[in-house]
Amino acid sequence: MVFTRTNPFRTDLPQYQQRVIVSLERSIDDSRGIIAAAVQGLRRLWCKGFAYHKAGLMLLDLSHKANRQLPLTETPQTGEEAKRASDGDDGQAQSRIWERGGSAGLVL
Repeated sequence: MVFTRTNPFRTDLPQYQQRVIVSLERSIDDSRGIIAAAVQGLRRLWCKGFAYHKAGLMLLDLSHKANRQLPLTETPQTGEEAKRASDGDDGQAQSRIWERGGSAGLVL
């Protein structure tokens, strides 16, 4: 769930408060997918002309990775295979993800 709101104590300014639930097609634990879904929700909520005071993201329906049901087209990866697939270039990709993640909400 992504939410935005203006300052409720600034009654002299236009008020806006809204939230949207962005459903994911399948369970993920990759921050890139979570950030993409959050930006998608923020784009749906964003309206010009408001002085936003607060925005946030709440993750709903969290479950342990061991309890995840895989689709028929996906096979489970062992720990080493998953680590190699996500690390790719020795952690440089992870640092780029966080750099982009920190600024993703500002690019509308």
